[in-house]
Amino acid sequence: MPRQSAADSARTTPQLVRRGFPTTSPDQCEVPSPDRQWFATEREFNLWLRSAADGRAAELTTGGGPRTPWRVTGARWAPDGLTLAAIKLDTRAQRELPIVHWLKPAEEVEWVPYTRVGGAMQRSELYLIDVLRRQPIRVRLDSADAMLSLIGWVSGDAELLFYRMSRDFKQLDLLTADRRTGATRTVLTERQPTFIKGITSNPGWSELCTLLPDGNRFLWISERDGWDHLYLYSLDGTLLHRLTTGSFPVLRVVSIDEPNGWVYFTAHAEPILYDTHLYRVRLDGTGFQRLTDGTGTHSVAFSPSKAFFLDTHSNVDRAPTVELRSADGRLVRVMSRANIDSLRALGWRPPEEFIVKAADGVTDLYGVLYKPSDFDSTRRYPVIEYIYAGPHPVGDLYDHAALPTEGYMDLLHRNPEGYAHASSLRHAESLRGKLMLLHGTSDLNAPFSSTMKLVDALTRAGKPYDLRVFPELNRGLTGVVDYWYETHRRYFLEHLKP
Repeated sequence: MPRQSAADSARTTPQLVRRGFPTTSPDQCEVPSPDRQWFATEREFNLWLRSAADGRAAELTTGGGPRTPWRVTGARWAPDGLTLAAIKLDTRAQRELPIVHWLKPAEEVEWVPYTRVGGAMQRSELYLIDVLRRQPIRVRLDSADAMLSLIGWVSGDAELLFYRMSRDFKQLDLLTADRRTGATRTVLTERQPTFIKGITSNPGWSELCTLLPDGNRFLWISERDGWDHLYLYSLDGTLLHRLTTGSFPVLRVVSIDEPNGWVYFTAHAEPILYDTHLYRVRLDGTGFQRLTDGTGTHSVAFSPSKAFFLDTHSNVDRAPTVELRSADGRLVRVMSRANIDSLRALGWRPPEEFIVKAADGVTDLYGVLYKPSDFDSTRRYPVIEYIYAGPHPVGDLYDHAALPTEGYMDLLHRNPEGYAHASSLRHAESLRGKLMLLHGTSDLNAPFSSTMKLVDALTRAGKPYDLRVFPELNRGLTGVVDYWYETHRRYFLEHLKP
């Protein structure tokens, strides 16, 4: 076959639409039609179709604007390629966050829609767009103070299946929308008095439903009994079988072998709490079986036939190994083992896992201890505790994004005392020891203003502090990560003397 030219490759490959946010999120690219003849993309706040054959583009929607843009993010083509499900945003009620571009010849201010705790959210409007007629049908549902996520087409492609999550993360609805009329029906509603998943991503709330290949049933992960477990439902909302049970959480569905009646999934079902293994269970709830061996974390990939899987596993004290196993867990062959002889030659010593009791004397806390390569048990060493203490390590929760906060703290009007108690500003006078603050001025998760307010509180309290500012950098601090780590290292060396 002749080699494809660069122009042909660009024309037939999904092009970048928008960089991911946060910086750890994937970039958004064009969405190809099922036959890959067209790509759904964005231009001038509207949806467009770009031809893979000749690159020509045609406008699919109208009426989009800076505060009411159409989005290709999460869009779902119907299998016949004649309908595209997509979301239009309405950010007009949102306040805007000023992002100052300090590094321009003269400062420029960019205003970004942003929902602080208690503030107005963007509204998501779901449409089913007839591609040939360029006609969008609005799905009839209440999406105020809610988030939408699209799953796919079901019922012979007559319905779109999607989620609606409440702002407080306490109610998750699984719904369908009729392709012709936009009418909705509720398949299932999940409620929790605390929260459903929050911002966790293993899996997140938009991954709790897994469709079976027959298109008439789905698997649902629910924490209704206190542990995440698997349930099999029909698309009319009827519970067919509970598949797993026990004092452990199911993590995610990895693969479904419908002809042979197996569901493969990962879970924390072993005495070592954070070990992740692969398991399987039959679609009738029988035959629960662990399939992987060895402590640590197991990441698997199934063959298309579902007859084999690759298991890549490691632990904090053990280098990765890749094994080929049959679907019933039998070892076929060790494919590779990482060689860390060079690392050991440098004096590396593996970290040690440990368990201690929390302040209540009951709750177990799990950790990993890293010792110096020349550790001497007769000496005393300073201890560095490194932990990500939840989604909001900021000075004041009132000055933080609503999405990663309200699911855990509840809505502001329901828990004003909790928000006030969580503020560091009122404790500035209690600071003891050294404090270093680091912040990117273009952070769209924790605004730069939150650090400025903490700096003001410390100044008024007469407390010294150190501040490192990263101009025009977002949360990921892309391009200066090495400098960020080196800043920490220098600070520890300066202030933590053995």
